[in-house]
Amino acid sequence: MQSTLRSFDLAHLAHVELLTPKPEESLRFFTEIFSLTESGRSGQSVYLRAWDDYEHHTLKLTESKVAGIGHHAYRATSPEALRHRVGVIEKAGYGKGWTEGDLGHGPAYAFTTCDGHAMEIYYETEWYQPPPELKPALKNQAQRFPARGVNVRRLDHLNLLCSDVAELRRFMEDVLGLRTTEMIVLDSGTEAGAWVTNEKGLVPAVARLPMDTLDFSQRAAAALAGLGAAAFGGDLVAAVAEVEHLVTATREALSGPA
Repeated sequence: MQSTLRSFDLAHLAHVELLTPKPEESLRFFTEIFSLTESGRSGQSVYLRAWDDYEHHTLKLTESKVAGIGHHAYRATSPEALRHRVGVIEKAGYGKGWTEGDLGHGPAYAFTTCDGHAMEIYYETEWYQPPPELKPALKNQAQRFPARGVNVRRLDHLNLLCSDVAELRRFMEDVLGLRTTEMIVLDSGTEAGAWVTNEKGLVPAVARLPMDTLDFSQRAAAALAGLGAAAFGGDLVAAVAEVEHLVTATREALSGPA
């Protein structure tokens, strides 16, 4: 079955880069609705942070022709843990090499999962220092509570689509040292979903949907975009109803009606 070995090389899920063909609209959504604070800019990217994230940024928005995930990153627990985990990744054959880092963090090792998801791991990081107007009253908080929108506190988890859940789950366990906490196994024995964690960050791995459900993913993207638009005066009720319908339809497509 699944690995029960635990590794403490990875401290937590650090940040995610989102690609967007609508950079201004995306920036407005994440700052006004998700309450993120801008912490820097470089090239075609804007760096945003959740209010209680101790690092420089939580989300990197990069202008692109298509929407998607550019990469996601983990921070290692120590320089030694970083070297050890890089060695495991290189031995497994998924390494791409070192980069000079990015705004807010030092050198990073880039690699891909077995299904091609771009990832990186680093240790050196910049601890966020808030300006006077954002300084919190409590010393154990990184930034003043924004009190606007949904007030996102920190990055908690990431959902990855993949072509083979079992293969990606084993990659997460054997190559990254994560631990599986939950699984969805269909009557056929096929793994349809798996949740893996390093105790502070959850990464669900979701199976490829059957061909007749691929349209759901496209409609889901439109529906979620509708939720964002609804926040600025669109039809929120209709957008929420469409998302609920898609959740039900996708569940039935995977396992049959309840």
